[in-house]
Amino acid sequence: MAPRPRRLRFGFPVKGVIFASVAAVLVKAYLIWTLGDDVYGAAVSQLLSGNQFERAAGLVLAPDMVSLWLVDAYQYIYRFIVSVATALETGTFPDFA
Repeated sequence: MAPRPRRLRFGFPVKGVIFASVAAVLVKAYLIWTLGDDVYGAAVSQLLSGNQFERAAGLVLAPDMVSLWLVDAYQYIYRFIVSVATALETGTFPDFA
């Protein structure tokens, strides 16, 4: 009987870091979408002018390309949901034929 191959085990939780990063980007995009660019930008600039911990938080929370793309996706989904709700409420549906 051949010996079992050993699994590689990393001491660093890579999956946890990836999950936390994805969750942080999703929450950041939601905050930008909810608060708006101006309010969110003012909050980030206030963080960037604080102490070292606040500056680090400001760098992490600064808008990036992925977050801004997700903001556009949130807006598209929101408009779709509102249009479907309006169509259900009024009883007028688009003619796809």
